[in-house]
Order: sequence, then C-alpha cells, then structure tokens
Amino acid sequence: MKLSFILGSGISIKAGLKNVSEISKIIFSGEGIARHTDSEYYFMPPLYGLKEDENVKRIINFLEILKKENYDYFKSIDYEYETNYEDLYFIVSQLDDEIFGNQKNIFVQNYLKDINTHGELILESSNTLFPDFKFQDLVSETKTYIENLVAKILYRSSEDTSYLTFFKEIHDDTEFEEINFFTLNHDVLLETYFKKNGLEFYDGFSKRNGDFEIYDSNLLNNQKRVNLIKLHGSIDWKRYREEGKDWSGDYIAKYDIKVGYDPKDNKGSIQHPIDNRSEILIGTENKLKAYNYGIASDMMCFFKQKLNEDNFLIISGYGFKDKGINLRILDWYYECEYNTIILIHHNFEKLKQDASFAVGSKMDKWYSEKRLLLIEKKFEDVTWEEIKSKINLG
Repeated sequence: MKLSFILGSGISIKAGLKNVSEISKIIFSGEGIARHTDSEYYFMPPLYGLKEDENVKRIINFLEILKKENYDYFKSIDYEYETNYEDLYFIVSQLDDEIFGNQKNIFVQNYLKDINTHGELILESSNTLFPDFKFQDLVSETKTYIENLVAKILYRSSEDTSYLTFFKEIHDDTEFEEINFFTLNHDVLLETYFKKNGLEFYDGFSKRNGDFEIYDSNLLNNQKRVNLIKLHGSIDWKRYREEGKDWSGDYIAKYDIKVGYDPKDNKGSIQHPIDNRSEILIGTENKLKAYNYGIASDMMCFFKQKLNEDNFLIISGYGFKDKGINLRILDWYYECEYNTIILIHHNFEKLKQDASFAVGSKMDKWYSEKRLLLIEKKFEDVTWEEIKSKINLG
C-alpha cells in the first residue's frame, strides 16, 4: 500500500515557528528591520547611525495602502477576511510584472496608474541615501523585502520536535511500500527531524559538490520509499551559476547554514547565490503560474503522478486556499470512487468556512459519503495508530 500526505504550516506551530498571521504582523510593522549594503533586508538597526531606515519606512507606508485596498475589496463583497503578506505579495508581484514587461494586463495597468498617485506621496519623503528612488524601485524593493523577511523569520531552530515522533513510526511501518510527504512549508522542520533521527528520505537533492547538495531534475527516477517533496520551495534552496556560463549553468542547491562560514564547492571555492532570495513560492494566485516552470513544475508533476497511484490522502495543517493544490485534490478525489481523504484538524467547522469555496462547499458531502474521514484533533495530538485505524476503516 502507498500513502500520500499534504502538510501545511499548521504542523509547524507546535515547534515554535510563526504562522502566516504572525509573520504578516512582523512584516507589516517594519520594526527592527533595515536594508543592508548587500540590498537584502535584515533584523538590524538602520545603517550610518540613522534613526530609521528610509526604504523600510516607504515600504511600510506602501503596504499600508495596499492593505487598505485589499480590506476595502473584501468588505465590498461582504467577506470577512484578514489580509496577510501573501495577499500583498500577489498584488506587488503583479505590479512588478506589469512594470517590467513580464505581463500585459489592462486591468493591472489601470490599477497601476491609480496606485502610482499614492506612490508619489510615499516618494516625497526624504531621500538622503537614494535620491533617484522611483515608484518602480518601491515595487521591486517591497517584493524583495517580503521575500527576505519570510525566509529569515522561518530560519530558526525548532524548539520542540517531540510531537513529530509518529513520523518515525510511519517511516518504520513496513506495511506501506511507499510514503510521500508533500509539504507546502518553507521551513526545514521535517528534514531536520528526519536527519536527526536517522530516517532515510529523498527530497530531490542527490548530487554533492563540497558543502552543497544539488537538485537533480530526474526526480521521478531517483525516488525512495520515503519522499519529502516541498511544493512551495524551501528557505535553504538558492540559485547558483557555474562560472563563465549563462542561464544554462544555473542550478538549485542547498546547504546547512553555519554562522561565520561561507559555503565552498569541492574545489574549495566560495560560492555565492545569484541573488539574495531563497527559492520559495510566495503569494496567492501567482503560485498557479509559478507551478508551470522551474523546480516547482518538477515537484508538481511528481505530486500529480503520486496522487494518481494512491487511494488515501492524509491532510493536516493546510487551509485549502491554494488554487493549484486544491485543483489537484479535486481532480484526484473525483478520479476514483475509492479515493479517500483523512483530514486532521481540530475545528472542522472553521476550516470549512475559511477554505476556498471550491473545496469548503464540498466537504460536508464528502464527509457524508464517508470519503472524508475526520480526526478532529490538533496535529500534535494525533497518533499513527489513529491514522491507521482510519485507513483500515476506509
């Protein structure tokens, strides 16, 4: 028998990692954040003895405007919703694509003209360090700001991983010939736990070059019994380029960060990423486009193929708001009358209410058909035996 899991950010909360709402509050506040000379944003005091960072101040003002626009939109359609950093990143990425010619959208162009008026007010603030700062710079910097902070907030050691012990029980259960963990999380909680406890798994990074593990696009042919596939990327993935080459020399690699230590290849040369961002997918609707290229497309192909081989899908920590993931779940559910979801969530009613309509509206019917088996508990309170009993029931 084979099993597949979809795991979201809810499974990391017990380990002390921030959820979407908490990350949003930090990003929207701008407190204790400054832009360094490497053009990356850090939790640090402003440079050159300044009282506040000009870039961060402008970005926060810009985010406040976008936040209000987003709030007014949802209010106009009578929908109660708390805006988060993913919503605003989606708006900013659309503006960025339009400004730099990566898309042609008349509606975004019209909105861009309107939002530009607000941008002029923001740019009237003092420009001591960046006198030529333009609105397009504000858009690009805001995008970078969000990307940098999401990765840095999540790059921390986990305080408590004892509640993850049932992963070892699953790993050691020989009744299952293949187990696939599909996670939407950027953090490194699961792979850290797996390595710490000597659990063998495959995540697509099989080649070695000095301190680096390099991604191998031949993902499907190198799989193991236990596979950990990060559909939204990871904070420890970055893009590098072979010396003297163009895009054809690009590759994705990861390494365990050590303070004060620069990673080196097998020749002893220090390697620097092409840009200052982790390979992670942020935003709401824009993820749907990102699933079609690069490493994300490989991961999604693996996801689709493995779902088609499984009759049980165990879901926990996921709020059913990602359109691309939801469509995969819907396709899989209706593909075969025996396909069954085992849902782990402590508040089923709230989950249905908060989920995207395409899924939330169907959950009661799935439950009545006994093809959605509910374990109404928090993830950290569930045992492997409880999950197995649902599988046997199904």
